[in-house]
Amino acid sequence: MLTIEPIDQRHLPAVRALLADYPFLPHAYLASVVGLQPLSRLGLAHVEASLADETAGGLLVSSSEGPKALAVWRFLPWDSQQLGFVCARLEHIVLAGDYSQQQRLGDLLLPEAIRHCSAKGVRYLWARLDSSNLSALHLLERHGFLTVDGILTFALRLDQAVVSELLASRSAESAARVRPARPEDRQRLVQLARSAYEHDRFHSDPLIPRPVADEVYALWMENACQGTAADVVLVAEQQGRVQSYVTALLDREAEQYLGLRVGNIALVGTAADARGQGLAQAAMQGTLAWFREHGVQVVEVGTQLRNVPAARLYEGLGFRLVATSISLRHWLG
Repeated sequence: MLTIEPIDQRHLPAVRALLADYPFLPHAYLASVVGLQPLSRLGLAHVEASLADETAGGLLVSSSEGPKALAVWRFLPWDSQQLGFVCARLEHIVLAGDYSQQQRLGDLLLPEAIRHCSAKGVRYLWARLDSSNLSALHLLERHGFLTVDGILTFALRLDQAVVSELLASRSAESAARVRPARPEDRQRLVQLARSAYEHDRFHSDPLIPRPVADEVYALWMENACQGTAADVVLVAEQQGRVQSYVTALLDREAEQYLGLRVGNIALVGTAADARGQGLAQAAMQGTLAWFREHGVQVVEVGTQLRNVPAARLYEGLGFRLVATSISLRHWLG
Protein backbone atom coordinates (compact mmCIF):
# COMPACT_ATOMS: atom_id res chain seq x y z
CA MET A 1 0.00 0.00 0.00
CA LEU A 2 1.29 3.42 -0.97
CA THR A 3 0.97 6.51 1.21
CA ILE A 4 1.57 10.13 0.20
CA GLU A 5 2.37 12.92 2.67
CA PRO A 6 4.00 16.37 2.76
CA ILE A 7 7.78 16.31 3.15
CA ASP A 8 9.42 17.98 6.12
CA GLN A 9 12.76 17.71 7.90
CA ARG A 10 11.74 14.34 9.42
CA HIS A 11 11.80 12.78 5.96
CA LEU A 12 15.39 13.69 5.06
CA PRO A 13 16.69 10.13 5.66
CA ALA A 14 14.07 8.89 3.20
CA VAL A 15 15.08 11.58 0.71
CA ARG A 16 18.72 10.59 1.14
CA ALA A 17 17.83 6.96 0.37
CA LEU A 18 15.99 7.95 -2.81
CA LEU A 19 18.89 10.10 -4.05
CA ALA A 20 21.57 7.48 -3.34
CA ASP A 21 21.08 5.78 -6.72
CA TYR A 22 19.47 8.66 -8.60
CA PRO A 23 21.34 9.16 -11.92
CA PHE A 24 20.11 12.68 -12.74
CA LEU A 25 21.87 14.72 -10.05
CA PRO A 26 23.40 18.18 -10.61
CA HIS A 27 26.84 17.99 -12.29
CA ALA A 28 26.32 14.25 -12.88
CA TYR A 29 28.97 14.31 -15.62
CA LEU A 30 31.57 14.89 -12.89
CA ALA A 31 30.87 11.52 -11.24
CA SER A 32 34.08 10.04 -12.65
CA VAL A 33 36.03 12.94 -11.10
CA VAL A 34 34.42 13.41 -7.67
CA GLY A 35 32.50 10.14 -7.14
CA LEU A 36 28.79 9.48 -6.59
CA GLN A 37 28.59 10.25 -2.86
CA PRO A 38 29.48 13.96 -3.15
CA LEU A 39 26.91 14.30 -5.95
CA SER A 40 24.25 12.68 -3.74
CA ARG A 41 25.15 15.02 -0.88
CA LEU A 42 24.77 17.98 -3.23
CA GLY A 43 21.38 16.70 -4.39
CA LEU A 44 20.26 16.29 -0.79
CA ALA A 45 21.46 19.82 0.00
CA HIS A 46 19.29 21.13 -2.84
CA VAL A 47 16.23 19.39 -1.43
CA GLU A 48 17.04 20.65 2.09
CA ALA A 49 17.41 24.19 0.77
CA SER A 50 14.05 23.94 -0.96
CA LEU A 51 12.34 22.63 2.16
CA ALA A 52 13.93 25.36 4.28
CA ASP A 53 12.29 27.94 2.00
CA GLU A 54 8.90 28.85 3.42
CA THR A 55 7.55 29.25 -0.11
CA ALA A 56 8.45 25.66 -1.05
CA GLY A 57 6.57 22.39 -0.72
CA GLY A 58 7.08 18.72 -1.30
CA LEU A 59 5.39 15.33 -1.26
CA LEU A 60 6.80 11.89 -0.46
CA VAL A 61 5.36 8.56 -1.62
CA SER A 62 6.21 5.57 0.60
CA SER A 63 5.29 1.92 1.03
CA SER A 64 6.01 -0.60 3.77
CA GLU A 65 9.31 -1.21 1.98
CA GLY A 66 10.43 2.42 2.25
CA PRO A 67 10.39 5.66 0.20
CA LYS A 68 9.37 5.33 -3.43
CA ALA A 69 9.05 8.83 -4.95
CA LEU A 70 9.25 12.51 -4.15
CA ALA A 71 8.38 15.86 -5.67
CA VAL A 72 9.64 19.23 -4.41
CA TRP A 73 8.65 22.63 -5.77
CA ARG A 74 9.50 26.23 -4.96
CA PHE A 75 7.71 29.49 -5.71
CA LEU A 76 9.54 31.99 -7.92
CA PRO A 77 8.84 35.57 -6.78
CA TRP A 78 11.10 37.21 -9.38
CA ASP A 79 9.60 35.25 -12.28
CA SER A 80 6.11 35.94 -10.96
CA GLN A 81 6.78 39.67 -10.85
CA GLN A 82 8.15 39.78 -14.40
CA LEU A 83 5.57 37.52 -16.05
CA GLY A 84 2.53 38.85 -14.22
CA PHE A 85 1.27 35.56 -12.75
CA VAL A 86 2.36 33.32 -9.89
CA CYS A 87 5.18 31.00 -10.97
CA ALA A 88 6.77 27.98 -9.33
CA ARG A 89 9.41 25.47 -10.33
CA LEU A 90 9.10 21.73 -9.91
CA GLU A 91 12.71 21.39 -8.76
CA HIS A 92 12.85 17.66 -8.06
CA ILE A 93 10.82 14.67 -9.14
CA VAL A 94 12.43 11.34 -8.21
CA LEU A 95 10.76 8.02 -9.02
CA ALA A 96 12.05 4.59 -7.95
CA GLY A 97 11.71 1.28 -9.78
CA ASP A 98 11.45 0.34 -13.44
CA TYR A 99 9.58 2.34 -16.05
CA SER A 100 6.14 0.88 -15.28
CA GLN A 101 6.61 1.35 -11.54
CA GLN A 102 7.76 4.92 -12.05
CA GLN A 103 4.70 5.71 -14.15
CA ARG A 104 2.35 4.32 -11.49
CA LEU A 105 4.12 6.29 -8.78
CA GLY A 106 4.11 9.44 -10.88
CA ASP A 107 0.40 9.10 -11.67
CA LEU A 108 -0.22 9.23 -7.93
CA LEU A 109 2.37 11.89 -7.08
CA LEU A 110 2.21 14.47 -9.88
CA PRO A 111 -1.52 15.29 -9.79
CA GLU A 112 -1.24 15.84 -6.03
CA ALA A 113 1.77 18.14 -6.53
CA ILE A 114 -0.14 20.10 -9.19
CA ARG A 115 -3.18 20.32 -6.89
CA HIS A 116 -1.06 21.63 -4.02
CA CYS A 117 0.54 24.27 -6.26
CA SER A 118 -2.80 25.33 -7.73
CA ALA A 119 -4.31 25.67 -4.24
CA LYS A 120 -1.47 28.06 -3.36
CA GLY A 121 -2.27 30.25 -6.35
CA VAL A 122 0.40 28.97 -8.77
CA ARG A 123 -0.59 29.48 -12.39
CA TYR A 124 2.69 28.68 -14.15
CA LEU A 125 4.60 25.56 -13.06
CA TRP A 126 7.80 24.68 -14.90
CA ALA A 127 10.47 22.00 -14.70
CA ARG A 128 13.79 21.18 -16.31
CA LEU A 129 14.60 17.49 -16.65
CA ASP A 130 17.60 15.58 -17.96
CA SER A 131 16.67 14.47 -21.47
CA SER A 132 17.61 10.89 -20.55
CA ASN A 133 14.96 10.90 -17.82
CA LEU A 134 12.34 9.64 -20.27
CA SER A 135 10.04 8.24 -17.62
CA ALA A 136 9.64 11.62 -15.89
CA LEU A 137 9.38 13.44 -19.24
CA HIS A 138 6.59 11.13 -20.41
CA LEU A 139 4.85 11.56 -17.07
CA LEU A 140 4.89 15.36 -17.22
CA GLU A 141 3.71 15.39 -20.84
CA ARG A 142 0.82 13.06 -19.98
CA HIS A 143 -0.26 15.36 -17.15
CA GLY A 144 -0.45 18.55 -19.18
CA PHE A 145 3.11 19.89 -19.35
CA LEU A 146 4.21 21.49 -22.62
CA THR A 147 7.80 21.35 -23.89
CA VAL A 148 9.16 24.88 -24.37
CA ASP A 149 12.93 24.52 -24.49
CA GLY A 150 15.87 22.16 -24.92
CA ILE A 151 19.23 22.91 -23.30
CA LEU A 152 22.74 21.78 -24.24
CA THR A 153 25.22 22.02 -21.36
CA PHE A 154 28.92 22.32 -22.16
CA ALA A 155 31.87 22.10 -19.77
CA LEU A 156 35.56 22.97 -20.00
CA ARG A 157 38.42 21.90 -17.73
CA LEU A 158 40.63 24.96 -17.31
CA ASP A 159 43.72 22.86 -16.54
CA GLN A 160 43.91 21.63 -20.13
CA ALA A 161 46.98 22.68 -22.10
CA VAL A 162 44.80 23.78 -25.01
CA VAL A 163 43.11 26.33 -22.73
CA SER A 164 46.45 27.82 -21.73
CA GLU A 165 47.39 28.18 -25.40
CA LEU A 166 44.01 29.73 -26.20
CA LEU A 167 44.28 32.32 -23.42
CA ALA A 168 47.88 33.13 -24.25
CA SER A 169 46.98 33.93 -27.85
CA ARG A 170 43.72 35.79 -27.28
CA SER A 171 45.17 39.31 -27.35
CA ALA A 172 46.89 38.73 -30.65
CA GLU A 173 43.80 37.21 -32.31
CA SER A 174 41.26 39.92 -31.52
CA ALA A 175 41.25 43.68 -31.83
CA ALA A 176 38.46 43.87 -29.25
CA ARG A 177 39.24 45.14 -25.79
CA VAL A 178 37.86 42.91 -23.04
CA ARG A 179 37.36 44.27 -19.52
CA PRO A 180 34.96 44.08 -16.55
CA ALA A 181 31.84 46.16 -16.99
CA ARG A 182 31.72 49.58 -15.36
CA PRO A 183 28.65 51.40 -13.94
CA GLU A 184 28.47 53.59 -17.01
CA ASP A 185 28.07 50.45 -19.20
CA ARG A 186 24.83 49.42 -17.51
CA GLN A 187 22.41 51.19 -19.85
CA ARG A 188 24.14 49.84 -22.95
CA LEU A 189 24.24 46.29 -21.54
CA VAL A 190 20.56 46.36 -20.60
CA GLN A 191 19.76 47.60 -24.11
CA LEU A 192 21.76 44.77 -25.67
CA ALA A 193 20.24 42.09 -23.44
CA ARG A 194 16.71 43.30 -24.24
CA SER A 195 17.14 42.34 -27.91
CA ALA A 196 19.73 39.53 -27.80
CA TYR A 197 17.56 36.42 -27.28
CA GLU A 198 14.93 34.47 -29.16
CA HIS A 199 15.48 30.72 -28.62
CA ASP A 200 14.98 30.53 -24.83
CA ARG A 201 12.00 29.16 -22.88
CA PHE A 202 10.49 32.60 -22.31
CA HIS A 203 10.48 33.50 -26.01
CA SER A 204 9.40 29.98 -27.02
CA ASP A 205 6.35 29.90 -24.78
CA PRO A 206 3.17 31.05 -26.58
CA LEU A 207 1.78 32.24 -23.22
CA ILE A 208 4.48 34.90 -22.86
CA PRO A 209 4.35 37.97 -25.16
CA ARG A 210 7.61 38.88 -26.89
CA PRO A 211 7.99 42.26 -25.11
CA VAL A 212 7.61 40.56 -21.72
CA ALA A 213 10.21 37.93 -22.62
CA ASP A 214 12.58 40.67 -23.83
CA GLU A 215 12.16 42.54 -20.57
CA VAL A 216 13.04 39.42 -18.53
CA TYR A 217 16.54 39.54 -20.00
CA ALA A 218 16.84 43.30 -19.62
CA LEU A 219 16.11 42.97 -15.90
CA TRP A 220 18.35 39.91 -15.62
CA MET A 221 21.21 42.00 -17.00
CA GLU A 222 20.29 44.84 -14.63
CA ASN A 223 20.68 42.42 -11.72
CA ALA A 224 23.94 41.07 -13.14
CA CYS A 225 25.38 44.58 -13.30
CA GLN A 226 24.33 45.14 -9.69
CA GLY A 227 26.11 41.95 -8.60
CA THR A 228 23.01 39.99 -7.56
CA ALA A 229 22.85 37.72 -10.63
CA ALA A 230 26.58 37.52 -11.47
CA ASP A 231 29.98 37.88 -9.85
CA VAL A 232 31.27 39.76 -12.87
CA VAL A 233 30.13 40.98 -16.27
CA LEU A 234 32.91 40.97 -18.90
CA VAL A 235 32.45 43.14 -21.97
CA ALA A 236 34.15 43.30 -25.35
CA GLU A 237 34.30 46.79 -26.78
CA GLN A 238 35.19 47.83 -30.31
CA GLN A 239 36.23 51.38 -31.06
CA GLY A 240 35.19 52.35 -27.54
CA ARG A 241 31.67 50.89 -27.82
CA VAL A 242 30.48 47.83 -25.84
CA GLN A 243 29.38 45.26 -28.39
CA SER A 244 29.42 41.93 -26.57
CA TYR A 245 29.17 40.62 -23.00
CA VAL A 246 29.36 37.54 -20.78
CA THR A 247 28.01 37.20 -17.24
CA ALA A 248 29.93 34.87 -14.90
CA LEU A 249 29.06 33.32 -11.55
CA LEU A 250 31.08 31.22 -9.10
CA ASP A 251 29.27 28.05 -7.99
CA ARG A 252 29.97 28.04 -4.26
CA GLU A 253 27.72 25.02 -3.67
CA ALA A 254 29.82 22.85 -5.98
CA GLU A 255 32.98 23.85 -4.15
CA GLN A 256 31.41 23.06 -0.78
CA TYR A 257 30.02 19.64 -1.67
CA LEU A 258 32.19 18.44 -4.55
CA GLY A 259 35.53 19.95 -3.54
CA LEU A 260 35.72 21.41 -7.03
CA ARG A 261 35.56 25.08 -7.96
CA VAL A 262 33.02 25.45 -10.78
CA GLY A 263 32.20 28.60 -12.74
CA ASN A 264 28.92 29.22 -14.56
CA ILE A 265 28.34 31.39 -17.60
CA ALA A 266 24.72 32.57 -17.68
CA LEU A 267 24.27 35.24 -20.36
CA VAL A 268 26.24 35.69 -23.58
CA GLY A 269 25.18 38.29 -26.12
CA THR A 270 26.40 40.46 -28.98
CA ALA A 271 24.92 43.48 -30.71
CA ALA A 272 23.10 42.45 -33.89
CA ASP A 273 25.28 44.66 -36.11
CA ALA A 274 28.50 43.30 -34.61
CA ARG A 275 27.97 39.56 -34.91
CA GLY A 276 30.39 37.38 -36.83
CA GLN A 277 33.40 39.56 -35.92
CA GLY A 278 34.81 37.42 -33.10
CA LEU A 279 33.59 39.69 -30.31
CA ALA A 280 31.71 36.97 -28.42
CA GLN A 281 34.78 34.76 -28.67
CA ALA A 282 36.94 37.53 -27.27
CA ALA A 283 34.52 38.13 -24.39
CA MET A 284 34.41 34.40 -23.67
CA GLN A 285 38.19 34.16 -23.65
CA GLY A 286 38.35 37.07 -21.24
CA THR A 287 35.82 35.32 -19.02
CA LEU A 288 37.83 32.09 -19.01
CA ALA A 289 40.88 34.10 -17.98
CA TRP A 290 38.86 35.68 -15.16
CA PHE A 291 37.71 32.26 -13.98
CA ARG A 292 41.26 30.93 -14.02
CA GLU A 293 42.45 33.91 -11.97
CA HIS A 294 39.81 33.00 -9.40
CA GLY A 295 40.89 29.38 -9.11
CA VAL A 296 38.04 27.85 -11.10
CA GLN A 297 38.73 24.34 -12.37
CA VAL A 298 35.62 23.65 -14.46
CA VAL A 299 33.46 26.12 -16.41
CA GLU A 300 29.90 25.33 -17.47
CA VAL A 301 27.75 27.08 -20.05
CA GLY A 302 24.39 26.21 -21.55
CA THR A 303 22.55 27.15 -24.70
CA GLN A 304 19.32 26.25 -26.39
CA LEU A 305 19.11 23.21 -28.61
CA ARG A 306 18.25 25.50 -31.55
CA ASN A 307 21.13 27.90 -30.98
CA VAL A 308 23.68 26.31 -33.29
CA PRO A 309 25.96 29.40 -33.52
CA ALA A 310 26.37 29.46 -29.73
CA ALA A 311 27.11 25.72 -29.62
CA ARG A 312 29.78 26.20 -32.29
CA LEU A 313 31.28 29.10 -30.35
CA TYR A 314 31.66 27.00 -27.19
CA GLU A 315 33.02 23.97 -29.03
CA GLY A 316 35.54 26.22 -30.78
CA LEU A 317 36.82 27.33 -27.37
CA GLY A 318 37.35 23.73 -26.24
CA PHE A 319 34.06 23.13 -24.42
CA ARG A 320 32.55 19.67 -24.71
CA LEU A 321 28.91 18.66 -24.50
CA VAL A 322 28.28 17.00 -21.12
CA ALA A 323 24.49 17.06 -20.61
CA THR A 324 21.18 17.78 -22.30
CA SER A 325 17.88 18.75 -20.71
CA ILE A 326 14.28 19.62 -21.56
CA SER A 327 12.21 22.48 -20.11
CA LEU A 328 8.46 22.00 -19.73
CA ARG A 329 5.67 24.06 -18.21
CA HIS A 330 2.11 23.52 -17.08
CA TRP A 331 -0.44 26.35 -17.22
CA LEU A 332 -2.76 26.02 -14.22
CA GLY A 333 -4.72 29.20 -14.87
